[in-house]
Amino acid sequence: MKKTYLSYLLKVMMSGSILVAVPSLLQASDLQIYAGPGTAGQKTLIMMLDRSGSMGVLADNSANHSIVADYPDIFTYQTCSSGVYGRTKYSTETVTDSVFSDISYTRVYCKQRNNPKFYYDRLSRLKDGMFALLNSTDAKLEKAYIGLGYYSAEDSVSGVIKVPAKPLGAVNSAHRKDLKKAIAALSAGWSTPTSHAYAEAAAYLLGTTTVSTNVGNNSGFSKSTDTAKNLGRTAYSSPLPTTAATCDGQGVYILSDGQPNNTSDTNSANIMAKALNQSSFSCDVSNGLMNSHSGSGWKCMGAFARSLYAETNPKQRPIQTAFVGFGKEFEGAMSSSLSVDTRNACQLGSAKEGDDCSFYNKDKTEKPNTIFRNSMTGFGNGGFFQAKDAVDVTNSVLAALNNLDTGTIEPLTTGAWSVPIDDLNPTGVTSYGYVRAFQPRPGSTDVLWAGNLKKYDIVNGALAEGTSTTSSLVLDNKGKFNTGINDLWGNVGADEGGSVYKGGAYKNIPMPIVSAPTQVRNLYTNFKLDTNDNLTSQLSKGANLLRLPEVANSTLATTITNLNENAVTSKFTNLLKRKILNYLGFKIDLNDTALPTDLTTVPLQEQGKEWNSLGGISHSLPVQVTYAGVLNSDGELQSARSQSILFGTMEGGLHLVDADTGAEQFAFIPSDILSDPVQSLALKKDETSTVGVAAGTDAAWVADPTYKYEQVGSGDTAVTKIVAEKMYVYGGLRMGGSSYYGLDITTKTSPKFLFRISADQSAYSRMGQSWSKPVLGNIRINGVIKRVMFISGGYDTCYEDPRFKLGTDYTADASKSPTFQAQCSNRTEAKGNAVYVVDAETGDRLFWVSNTNADKNNADMKHSIVSDISTLDTDADGLVDHLYFGDLGGQVFRVDLNNKNKTSNNESFGVRVVKVANLATNAAGTNITNGNNPRFYEAPTLTMHREQGKRFVLMTAASGDRSSPLDVAPLGRARPSSLPTALTGQLANNIYAIMDTDALKKDLNTNYATDYALAIKDLTLASLIQNPQVIVRNSSFSTLKNQLIPYVATVTTATRYGWYRSLSSNSQGTERANNSYRQLGGIKAFEPLIAIANTLVATVYDPESEIINPNPDPCQVRVIGETYRQYYCLPFGVCITGTGTNVTLNNTVENKTGYRPGRDSDKVSGETVSPPVGQGILGSTFAPKDSDGNCGGLQLADNLQGTGEWKCIAQTKPMNWYAK
Repeated sequence: MKKTYLSYLLKVMMSGSILVAVPSLLQASDLQIYAGPGTAGQKTLIMMLDRSGSMGVLADNSANHSIVADYPDIFTYQTCSSGVYGRTKYSTETVTDSVFSDISYTRVYCKQRNNPKFYYDRLSRLKDGMFALLNSTDAKLEKAYIGLGYYSAEDSVSGVIKVPAKPLGAVNSAHRKDLKKAIAALSAGWSTPTSHAYAEAAAYLLGTTTVSTNVGNNSGFSKSTDTAKNLGRTAYSSPLPTTAATCDGQGVYILSDGQPNNTSDTNSANIMAKALNQSSFSCDVSNGLMNSHSGSGWKCMGAFARSLYAETNPKQRPIQTAFVGFGKEFEGAMSSSLSVDTRNACQLGSAKEGDDCSFYNKDKTEKPNTIFRNSMTGFGNGGFFQAKDAVDVTNSVLAALNNLDTGTIEPLTTGAWSVPIDDLNPTGVTSYGYVRAFQPRPGSTDVLWAGNLKKYDIVNGALAEGTSTTSSLVLDNKGKFNTGINDLWGNVGADEGGSVYKGGAYKNIPMPIVSAPTQVRNLYTNFKLDTNDNLTSQLSKGANLLRLPEVANSTLATTITNLNENAVTSKFTNLLKRKILNYLGFKIDLNDTALPTDLTTVPLQEQGKEWNSLGGISHSLPVQVTYAGVLNSDGELQSARSQSILFGTMEGGLHLVDADTGAEQFAFIPSDILSDPVQSLALKKDETSTVGVAAGTDAAWVADPTYKYEQVGSGDTAVTKIVAEKMYVYGGLRMGGSSYYGLDITTKTSPKFLFRISADQSAYSRMGQSWSKPVLGNIRINGVIKRVMFISGGYDTCYEDPRFKLGTDYTADASKSPTFQAQCSNRTEAKGNAVYVVDAETGDRLFWVSNTNADKNNADMKHSIVSDISTLDTDADGLVDHLYFGDLGGQVFRVDLNNKNKTSNNESFGVRVVKVANLATNAAGTNITNGNNPRFYEAPTLTMHREQGKRFVLMTAASGDRSSPLDVAPLGRARPSSLPTALTGQLANNIYAIMDTDALKKDLNTNYATDYALAIKDLTLASLIQNPQVIVRNSSFSTLKNQLIPYVATVTTATRYGWYRSLSSNSQGTERANNSYRQLGGIKAFEPLIAIANTLVATVYDPESEIINPNPDPCQVRVIGETYRQYYCLPFGVCITGTGTNVTLNNTVENKTGYRPGRDSDKVSGETVSPPVGQGILGSTFAPKDSDGNCGGLQLADNLQGTGEWKCIAQTKPMNWYAK
């Protein structure tokens, strides 16, 4: 069955190989484009401190207060040494502040004879803790608004605001000094009117008052500082921002050492009503608090906390309440035996999850129902803290501030979608699209950014919930998930939408649940024991992978037994075993102690409440793996298939799932991931690390099937079954490691090992991180045709610096990290400066090129090569003749291969490595030496042309620094960046096109002469024409053509070898990146270029574009920048019409090329407006389209409907075929 050109083009775009190869988001990396709230929003906390008599000591022996109460060692004051209060034995000391020498406070303590320990009263400990807080250099504190109040106001019935809330500022700020003065002056005495003080603090935040005839002396407004009041002294002046932002946080921090008193429900209700600016207030609420005695006010405080947290309060924003129980009264683990006061304090303050009285555990699972568990809504939700010493006090304030950040950031689900090619269909792509959904967590220390893969139908070039033209669309015009949408692998009517924890592949991971406790996934890795009984990752070809656990239908008990007793896994640390158990679905804490034996403490998951770890998918395109299909008697392919989908994820797993149901068939975790102590943390949900997010196996993989054909039946009922007799897959780890794997997945649920190649092996010692997708092809080497994969050398993390240069000493550069200084100084070559040809069966290195000591060398191959490799078969014999690739130094190369030798001899397989061009030059051809060079992260796109009577291969490439997408415009818009300041002086990124006339020379691949005449080598930017469309527009096509290499009669210094156009210049040649409208160098190309029907489609990223979301909320996780499509005409970079000598500019088409703004208000003369494709970094994908062609057609997929149309015309062309 012969494939049409359209099918062939699609196959090449996706796999990167065959006749004319058109190839198809951690440190700095492109994940920078996901921005968190950062420092946006105002955090405001008013601290209301208890200064009642029980906080200190009494001047006589009438009661055991503070020291005696909190320390069992002190039975009575009489055990202390001589004191200062007449009959007491307590001592004092003066503490001078370390920042402000004019501020000091007095500590009261007890010191026993023959005991070096000092026992301080509660007020001394409180002051120590507060001063430690105010002396902290924690940057987070500087922007926090902190105010201070205390109770009582020397009257036993009211609380007062002593210092208004302002930003703390630096350690030596005036506001910190004011707070310290007020804290130092605190003395102990009077009662504990907590309820009244609570209302006073709230009134201050709300900008109301507590003054009323029915409140009377219970109000502390008149006793509070006038600096906290409005100009007329009629109400407080609220410290909260006028306009609420979603990441603002505001709360009351109550510290108390004992039972509240001196109120009644009536008195509490009256002052609380006034604080809320209401005529009345009811203390009766469902599931409320219970008074410990008639004067405690607990019932009213519980109701008040709910009213403050509800957004119906006067400020219409939630105000949290944190409660600190200080001293003996509030000690002890929460139980039914504790006092009502302790239980009430716990319930009043507890956050929604993680505290003793929360409704949820920290992981958001529901806690067992107890008498002290809150209802789902809780009360104050600011946190409950038990404090005994100064450190506890300090930490409680920090935690209360931190709690103001939680629960306010809405999760963002984002992701690109793609359409796989159909291996058995020679004319198009599948009718299903796959969304690579993931939930970025920028600004957090989460190791796992969760994700999912979801399957949808395609209707009119867009994703839809069904096959009808009236079906609901999955995405809106902004690329966000519509509500009420379910994917084909999810539950009908479940409204799963964009949730990464609902539907899709996530829902279908086999996990032990309450109703199926022995359900376990098919989990594999590549470890075995070597001859010395040590762990090794190198298995033999065809070996079974190590299954974890070895047996199916395994309970937790049998799984633990298996991990402990298996010869291989018994060598794993207990920490690693715990990670694996979590990945299998058993929830166990991570530590290196022995595995649990009391299995009743390990909960099972419930259906719909899973805690599986599944990472995001940013760079791993889903691969459709077709195991079988059927042809009818007319040779028509039937829709019934046996298919799976292969994809890698950021938690570290490579997954194969059933294409119909989404059920996971196996998951493979490479040994590289299990051996990495940080990356393997992502196997358990909700783990954190300061190192950052895990990358896992989020890399491009490729499948290589071998089919056999079986005829079943006869006559009109005969069908031909197409069955995969072999299914191999290959891929790397991208930023997850420096290895490539080959796996045999012919049996869907039981993969086998082919090989692992890695930088830890001598044959691949120059390999960097394994970024490129393996490109498959055939070669003849040593007289034998081999199936091989072509891979690039990989990525060196020194390129995380956008101006990294080889041969530079960074050891004295204070702007660089110590790691960068040590690893990147004085490098003569980068990791990954190689290209490998690898036996696809064994992983053996058959051939490689680099700068030194390789099979073929070019001294200029010094930079990392990260892209796929473009391959070219110029004589149509099915063997790859040329390799093309670019590097991160702005160079492009071609490797010429000799497949002619049919026997093993001394004739080299590799003929030469040619530096086609060094584009790290200026327009005059002078080398760029400041590290400002273009970078190529994607493979060149190759097209063959016969134009104006000449034949040539056009190599097109586009530049853009994917490691630093926000390099020129990262700041000033609450944007993240690895750079301290935005870069200036960057150069424009370009589309480059080089006309390679050498590639079609008949003897190029067999002539080894060192002086072989090459026309296309060592080119610079000066060798190319800038803006060819301007030449044609201002002059003629002949003027352009007569400068180009295929058409000149004699090569001179004026000869040009191709063209280039800035990604930020329009069809008129006007550079729009004028450092005003756009910053020069900001617009970048990150995705593969697509060539079809003499049109080049480039998807470019614009970090400054905000068309889709013009006013992003800086408090929310958001996507920075937007993707656009640009179009260019091939092969001349200008759109023309006519033939022969009558060729002119096609102005209508040309005006749609190059840079196009996203809205009319940004347009300049001659420009065509083109809305962005979506937010973030996106690629282009084809979707099927009904067409009058006899084999369908294609269109570019989009969120609402597809764009364009390319018809497919099936033809039969007689050919003679023979093996060369």
